[in-house]
Amino acid sequence: MKRLLLALAASSSLGAAPAPDCTVVTGATAWLPDGPAAADLVVADGRIAAIGSLGLTPSGESVTWSGRTCAWVDGSDKHLSAGLIEPGSPLGLVEVSLEGATRHGDAGGEEPVRAHIRVIDGYDPLSSLIPVARREGITTAVVMPDGGSFSGTAGAVHLTGRTQAEAVLDDGVDGRAVAVRANLSRGGSFAARLSHLRHVLDLARSPRKVPLEDDPSPEALAALRAVLSRDLPLVLGADRASDLEALARFATEERVRLVVTGAAEGWVVAEQLAAADVAVVLDPFVYGPGSFDQIHGRADNAALLAAAGVPVLISTGSGHFARKLRQMAGNAARGGLDRATALAAITSEPARVFGLGPRGSLQVGHAADLVLWSGDPLEVTTWPTHVWIDGVPQSLESRQTRLLERYRTLPGSPMAPLPLPESK
Repeated sequence: MKRLLLALAASSSLGAAPAPDCTVVTGATAWLPDGPAAADLVVADGRIAAIGSLGLTPSGESVTWSGRTCAWVDGSDKHLSAGLIEPGSPLGLVEVSLEGATRHGDAGGEEPVRAHIRVIDGYDPLSSLIPVARREGITTAVVMPDGGSFSGTAGAVHLTGRTQAEAVLDDGVDGRAVAVRANLSRGGSFAARLSHLRHVLDLARSPRKVPLEDDPSPEALAALRAVLSRDLPLVLGADRASDLEALARFATEERVRLVVTGAAEGWVVAEQLAAADVAVVLDPFVYGPGSFDQIHGRADNAALLAAAGVPVLISTGSGHFARKLRQMAGNAARGGLDRATALAAITSEPARVFGLGPRGSLQVGHAADLVLWSGDPLEVTTWPTHVWIDGVPQSLESRQTRLLERYRTLPGSPMAPLPLPESK
């Protein structure tokens, strides 16, 4: 265990390179809101300052823009996108799944309604998993709690910095919260669980003057009022088409902004979800009968939902496998989802749905969270050559790359060949 802890501590990237005055990327294929096109892009003061055919001429390793000397990055034969956003992960909350001391996503205890607990307060910016995810182009994550019937509030983080103050985004309603997560997997029928959620929301609307012993705490009910005012979305998980249909009615009747994770059979009730303005967070690898709730899952689920007007986001739902986010988006494209929409599902749509401010898109004024790729970002054979967060170049080193270098050549290898037998 001691060796494990030392390895984890040594693996964290403790900082990024100092930011230049500004940075110019020239000649890249930029994934703009209306599709990919050749463009130059200028980063200044942590924001995208200009984008288009700017006609800038580099001199050595720099280029002059608007009277400023900027670092120059040649984007020729490369693709430039907004930094990827993982919209539903325990990243930074779980280090080793089987080691309870490293799990901080579930508050535990007997109280099922924990809407007031901010899971982001347990976020570890020095987790060894963060540099691994950042190396795959993820610059932002929505960090989700778990457990209880109302698990707590989700937060959003940049995958950089040594401290929570440096990493946690403060664009949320209370400076940290971006959603409230509820849980429909706690015992009983789906109808009973949904009835419990309605009951708790009713209590949040009209608290009893004299609370009963088993009523949720005043703090939890107060936190839920941000859901009732539509300032924060409510995140629920469901896969079965009939459950999703009921949740669409729930969203309309309760007048809440609903985000559904899973939605394996969402294509069956796509029109109802669209009419209720329910966003879905998908795993495109779920198709076919993975469980009794996913019997009618299909590979073109994301494409059919998007065609019906349902906001589609894509998530790994994982900390250790967050690095596979773009592979999942590519799989959705393989299933028929438009490639630009697939990329938006891991960039601009999470930013919009969770209210993360002007980020997730290559537009002037947006946060300069950027990735320069060796090729098409949805192809697994490409990789990031540069990553910026708020315009600051990020290290692409991780525990995995250190292990690769350490064991690339083993001591005493290659071994000498065995001697040939003597001829008689």
